[in-house]
Amino acid sequence: MYYEILVNGTSLGVVGHDNVRNMHLSVLVMPEGQDVFASAVCEEDGSLFHYSWLQYSIGDHDKVEIRRAEVGPSIAPQNKYRMKGDANEGGSSAA
Repeated sequence: MYYEILVNGTSLGVVGHDNVRNMHLSVLVMPEGQDVFASAVCEEDGSLFHYSWLQYSIGDHDKVEIRRAEVGPSIAPQNKYRMKGDANEGGSSAA
């Protein structure tokens, strides 16, 4: 699953992975401005990893788009963390 991220029609690149469990495009709002983030939880060799690709500052009137891409990624992840447990475990339950 690969997606291209654009701000005001300009591509920031393609993010994604062959085995995505879930993917996020988020906006962080701070007093000094706003940043857009792309991240995902992906499966590799029976383990889960959290990938973080980009952080990009945006303004109040910027247009952020996400489009399906056929190939990718074009952006190397900034961070990759192995998550606890394995990919075959079920979801968590609330206590």
